[in-house]
Amino acid sequence: MKKTFTINLSGLIFHIDEDAYELLQAYLEKLKQHFTGIEGQEETWPKPNSAV
Repeated sequence: MKKTFTINLSGLIFHIDEDAYELLQAYLEKLKQHFTGIEGQEETWPKPNSAV
């Protein structure tokens, strides 16, 4: 049985499995790289909080 995560993404709660969490982390990392160097990027960027 796969681990599941409850994440808060920009104020919305999602229940996702471990594979989806890894995909989300990779996607958010690509977004972070894309917006690096843009003024104010820290404020517009979602940060997932997870709990097992």
